[in-house]
Amino acid sequence: MNSGFDKHFKLLMKSNKRFSRDYWELFTKEPISTQIAILRRERRFTQKQLAKKLHLLQPTIARLEHKGYMPSIFTLSQIARVLHCRIALIPQD
Repeated sequence: MNSGFDKHFKLLMKSNKRFSRDYWELFTKEPISTQIAILRRERRFTQKQLAKKLHLLQPTIARLEHKGYMPSIFTLSQIARVLHCRIALIPQD
């Protein structure tokens, strides 16, 4: 799954600070469910693989990625650990 787009995107993220900043600014405005789905795909996990690492069932991951569902802080911390990311509170404008 290393498409031309993936390679170009990674290059832009590394070499273009403005692009990277703008991307993350837009990313943080997405609902937590969308952020989980995006990060899971970027880390190349299927829902089933992520569920296994979190000791959950695949339908639970599908629910986590559904807009309107808010996971517990414990679940978020476990997801952050597995996906190698941080939980951040971002002030809204």
